[in-house]
Amino acid sequence: MFRIISRATAAIALMAALGACYITGASVIPAERAEAIPGIEGAWLPADNSTTDTLNVAQKPGSMDYALTSSAPDAQGQTLTARGYLLAGSTYVVQMWDEASLQDGVVLVFLTIDGDNISILGVTSDQQALASQAGVTLADDNVTLDGDAGLLLNFIELHKNAQFTPPTPMLKRVS
Repeated sequence: MFRIISRATAAIALMAALGACYITGASVIPAERAEAIPGIEGAWLPADNSTTDTLNVAQKPGSMDYALTSSAPDAQGQTLTARGYLLAGSTYVVQMWDEASLQDGVVLVFLTIDGDNISILGVTSDQQALASQAGVTLADDNVTLDGDAGLLLNFIELHKNAQFTPPTPMLKRVS
């Protein structure tokens, strides 16, 4: 799924460990509910300086979706699509998927953009209680989601009142 970003397994594992993402087999944010994410467009590097491969984000013409491409040699020709949804304040949930491999599922990440940094947020509220309230299934790993698309969106919307960890910088803008 996250093949476009170098060291993908490590990135997903880190986000999962921080409680910063969910993975599901279906799109959760419908196109008509997508919102622009101010400040997300541009070129980004890992905040930890682990690589010089850039992640480029550009809005797709005629939509609220974004194209994510990487300069990593193993990601040439691959593009992820990202779609944002404002939860509250400056916190967004961003749905990412590979349109060529939609069957691989989607990743949902909670993030904020503060000037030249994109930071992820981990959910500290009781995720299983939120899942139960929304009528979806959240696996014991607190990452894998299953349920009807409408119920999954309801689950995400319940995060408007959720508690999150302080932001963890993941990407910094290329200057």
